[in-house]
Order: sequence, then C-alpha cells, then structure tokens
Amino acid sequence: MKITRDVILDLWPVYEAGEASADTRALVEAFLAEDPEFGRLIREERRDLMSQNESIALPPDQEQAALRTTQTLLKRRMQFLAVGLGGTLLSALYRFNAPWMRWGDLEVGRLLVLGVGLAGWVGFWRTHQRLRVKGL
Repeated sequence: MKITRDVILDLWPVYEAGEASADTRALVEAFLAEDPEFGRLIREERRDLMSQNESIALPPDQEQAALRTTQTLLKRRMQFLAVGLGGTLLSALYRFNAPWMRWGDLEVGRLLVLGVGLAGWVGFWRTHQRLRVKGL
C-alpha cells in the first residue's frame, strides 16, 4: 500500500499530540523525510492555527456567566416539568372523578387544571429547546 499525503494528514494530529505508536511515528517521520516541503506546509498550517487561537480574547467572567445561565435553564426546565406532570396528574384524577377532586360539574375546574398542565409542558419544551441550542 502506498502511503499518501492524505494518510499522513490523518495521522498528523496523533503524531503532534505525542500519542502515536512508535511505528506510526516512524512512518510519519520517514514520509516527511522524503517530502520535506509537505512537512513544512503542515507545520506552517499548525503554527497559523495556533496564532489565530491565541488572538481570541474572552472576558474573564464569561465561564461563570455561562455556568449561571445553564444552571438557571436547567432549574427552570425541572420546574416546568413538575408543573406539567402535576397538571397532567390532576387532570387525570379529575377525569376519573377521584373522591377528593369532586368540584361538582364545573368545567372551569377541568379547564383550569388542563391549562396549568399545558402551560407546564409548553414551558418545559421551550426551555428544553433553549438548552439544546446551547448544546447541553
């Protein structure tokens, strides 16, 4: 099998990280000895990427702000889940005429319970979507 530049490019991150086996290191070094121009190009590209990453300046408290936002969203999602489950449970109990849920024939009570459950589920879903956008 002929070793190509693409194979060396695939092996390069492992080689650079120092995690390559002795055989892989020998293979990469032998290829770069035969094609020094390619080795120079790879190293220059790596150096350019590193200089680009160093130029990004982040505010010092950005990690803490992101953590607080995530914690708030997770707590809110659990609160909405509890409201949604509670509303669903109350709605089910109301539907099956649990003895302690007899409010007479008031449809307002049933609609209120269903509204609370629906609001909880909608809030849970929206918060869950916001967390998915953030990658959590």
